[in-house]
Amino acid sequence: MNAPIHLVVTTINYPAFLNDVLSNSLRHGRAAECKVWIVGDLKTPAQTSELASSLSRHGLETVYLDVAAQDRIGHAIPEFYKRLPLNNECRRNIGYWKALSDGCQILLSMDR
Repeated sequence: MNAPIHLVVTTINYPAFLNDVLSNSLRHGRAAECKVWIVGDLKTPAQTSELASSLSRHGLETVYLDVAAQDRIGHAIPEFYKRLPLNNECRRNIGYWKALSDGCQILLSMDR
């Protein structure tokens, strides 16, 4: 079963606050119901990928979409993707598309 609750996060900073999301979801027994999509940009620190892996290992499924991953996704939706400039918060739309494609029932969005 896919997680019904998806959180899409765009950031140019290291999203350390996601450790709190992990703690909270585990404390309340909701980690299996949640999936996190981190949509990076050119300034997003490379360590964000390791954070996503760590969160997933600890029970909160987390996917980091760096610019290269976004480019690969963009090949499936080229007319839409070409309208999403780099260094712009509209890149979160890639996370929305992935969440909805993955069976999202509740979509939360944050920009940190």
